[in-house]
Amino acid sequence: MVGGVVLWRVSSEGVMASNESNNVEVGGGNKPGGDYLHLSVVMAMGRKYINVDTTTKDGIERAKVLALGSSGMADVIYSSLLQDVSSLFTSLNQGRMFVLIRHPIEREMARFRYLRRGQFERTKLNDWQRGNLQDMSYVEYAKSEFARDNWMTRELVNKRCNDGKGEDGRACASLDDKDVHTAKEILRRKALIGLYSDIMGAVQHYGRYFGWDNARKGG
Repeated sequence: MVGGVVLWRVSSEGVMASNESNNVEVGGGNKPGGDYLHLSVVMAMGRKYINVDTTTKDGIERAKVLALGSSGMADVIYSSLLQDVSSLFTSLNQGRMFVLIRHPIEREMARFRYLRRGQFERTKLNDWQRGNLQDMSYVEYAKSEFARDNWMTRELVNKRCNDGKGEDGRACASLDDKDVHTAKEILRRKALIGLYSDIMGAVQHYGRYFGWDNARKGG
């Protein structure tokens, strides 16, 4: 039985899978070469990649069609799209989630600083939004359209909210105490958790649990 390890990436950015032993990755955009109808390994910028763009829902759907989850080509798959990437696995081919958690206020303030630094080609903000951000205080940002609405909890309980709308195009569903409890239980039962405040400790924790330290030593 071929399984997988899933790193839930707590951000809105892409998806990648990597093979710890062979250093093969999936994701981060379209890679040149390879066979579009089959999974294959291609070289880009001196690194090996699997020819699947998993930064989008469509890319994950393609990975599902090509049976990435059961292919054995990648030992670690990481994604911010937790609900979507979970579809790569089945009850007979299960994944194991691990996550690096940062305090939500610290994470949101870091995002505020990132947006204000002027990397607008990635954030796709218009001129009006750019001007507004530059003049905002932390308190104003927290109450603005730019702040995420409980992103982590929403992803865990499948109540996504983007630009004030859910995936069905309607107003975002509200969160309640039951949702918070459900999110906590999912993390408690399903996730191996590390803390952003102790990244090195988290890496060692993951390595011990998944046996990566032994793999690097040839064990």
